[in-house]
Amino acid sequence: MENKRAKERGQLLVEASVATGIIVILVISVVTLSLRALNQNRLVSDQVVATNLAAEGYEIAKNILDGNVYKNRPWNEDFSDGYYELDYHDLKLGNEMRIEEDINENITNVFINSAHNLFLGNGLYDYNETSGRGEIPFKRVIRIDNINNQEVDITSTVFWLTPKNPEGETVSVSGALLGWR
Repeated sequence: MENKRAKERGQLLVEASVATGIIVILVISVVTLSLRALNQNRLVSDQVVATNLAAEGYEIAKNILDGNVYKNRPWNEDFSDGYYELDYHDLKLGNEMRIEEDINENITNVFINSAHNLFLGNGLYDYNETSGRGEIPFKRVIRIDNINNQEVDITSTVFWLTPKNPEGETVSVSGALLGWR
């Protein structure tokens, strides 16, 4: 009888060890999946913000063109080919917003060498580095290409660095605007 009890005690120890091992494996699996889901959520969240910032950049350039028409000026006045950093405070394109890079330069080089991070405050994204405003990891550059007197191509590109891609991620919104009036 004594021998049988000793075997049962040993068996209980083995069963407890196996159960603990299974529980540890399950907990590690759940934690790993949760971390992956959080990282994926961050990537998707960044892509949504970047897409909206790119669309906003395109809209800003379009608003400047519309402002020219509203003020009875040539629709594409002051629209020179080049890379620009624009925000909603800008009423026209100016040299102070122009990034001095060759228009044929690789866009990633433009971001790394010349572009500035945007700031968020009071519900607006802009380049104003005032106190209380938080710098965000996104950079936006708007490329203007005058195709001819009646057509302007606008490409708004947003760039940000991610832990998985040290070269950075980009999102672009582009389109052609026509001087139809």
